[in-house]
Amino acid sequence: RGHASHPAVQRLVQATQRPLPPRGDGIKPTVLYATKKAVEAENRDELRRLDPVMERVYKALDCEEPDLDSHPPPDPNPNISPSERQKFAENCAAPDELQLRLGAQVMLIKNEVVSLAADVDPACRRAA
Repeated sequence: RGHASHPAVQRLVQATQRPLPPRGDGIKPTVLYATKKAVEAENRDELRRLDPVMERVYKALDCEEPDLDSHPPPDPNPNISPSERQKFAENCAAPDELQLRLGAQVMLIKNEVVSLAADVDPACRRAA
C-alpha cells in the first residue's frame, strides 16, 4: 500500500476523502476502484437494489477492424490471431453481456459514435 508523504499530496488526499453532496437529478458520484473485480462487485450490488422485473440483457456484438482490401471482412479476420483476440477480450472494459434494470446508472466508457449516443449525456445517465 502506498503512502502519501509530500504535504501537498496529503492535503489533496484529505480534501477528497469526504462524501459528496447528493445531486438533484439522482446521479450518484462515480467511485473509482483499483481492480475490475471490485468494480463488478459494486455494480452487482447496485443492480440487486433495483426491480428485477424491469431487467434487460444486452449481448455484445464485437468485430475486429476490417482489412481495407477485404469488403466485407472475413469472420474471423485472419489478420488477428486467436491470442490477440483473447487478449482484447480480457482487457476490454465492456462486458460480453450487460444486465440493466430500470433506474440503473450507466457510464459511457467510450464515446465514439455520436449519432448512437446523441440523447445520452457524455458523463452518465440513468437507464430508462
